[in-house]
Amino acid sequence: MSGTGTRGILKITGQSRLRQEWQIYQTMTYENKWKEVIDSEWDNYQKKWKAEHPNTDLLQGCFTFMNSFLKEKYKEESEEVKKEVREHRAVMKDDIDEKDNRNDAYQR
Repeated sequence: MSGTGTRGILKITGQSRLRQEWQIYQTMTYENKWKEVIDSEWDNYQKKWKAEHPNTDLLQGCFTFMNSFLKEKYKEESEEVKKEVREHRAVMKDDIDEKDNRNDAYQR
């Protein structure tokens, strides 16, 4: 590689992505509240689908099923739980903003 010996600076313009409330709810509750329920519901979904639609692929995979399940459960949660999720999300947003500001400073 030949050149003048100078290199350009890679400017990363995208900010870190803040997760949606239901995703934070998932992080906060999956292992201790929903994992066993989702596993059971997933098994039931597969059995029912295969019985009603032999030799046909499932409409949704496990990951999509889990996300749909948790989105619905979050909608049904109390306002107190939603407030806790929003507070957790605000802390995460502050952390992301701080990290993005540090990254911008490094690029100058």
